Amino acid sequence: MTASMAEGLELLQQQSGSFYIFATEHLSDGIGMELIRKAKVLNPKHRCLLVLTHNHQVLVQQALVAGADAVVLEESLGRTGALIFALECLSKGQSFVDPAFDWPICTELVSGVLTPREIQILQLVAEGLSNRSIGERLNIATSTARDHVREILRRLGVKSRAAAAVEGLRQGYCH
Repeated sequence: MTASMAEGLELLQQQSGSFYIFATEHLSDGIGMELIRKAKVLNPKHRCLLVLTHNHQVLVQQALVAGADAVVLEESLGRTGALIFALECLSKGQSFVDPAFDWPICTELVSGVLTPREIQILQLVAEGLSNRSIGERLNIATSTARDHVREILRRLGVKSRAAAAVEGLRQGYCH
């Protein structure tokens, strides 16, 4: 782990294999996006997470184009669990964009990735709970549970609750 782009690149060039790279938007001698871009050129199998300090759609798009596999908003750190979920996604070979980035482009780019709340709801769907039962269990409105289930179906690319449960098992969201 380093706060310098030059030091990070030197470490990557000296080592073989793929690594998990965690970078912030601003490094002492450059920007994290550039470190990620160069790391991906060295080895496309590197798994890269970028922490952005500003909530701007353009930055998220640039980070994803640069090769970031996960993007988390700095203000989410320690507050939302987004960093932990991003790390879990990286370990499974999945992408993640912090839900705090509230733009359609983000959900389109990571359409198969579920938020922590959606995973929780998917697990209840897999247990066979109805929207009403999910709402009661999580202290949310039935209509909110319904909306989450619809979004889960859309993101997983399935048409039924049963298919969502099967896909959840396949992707490791459910046990």
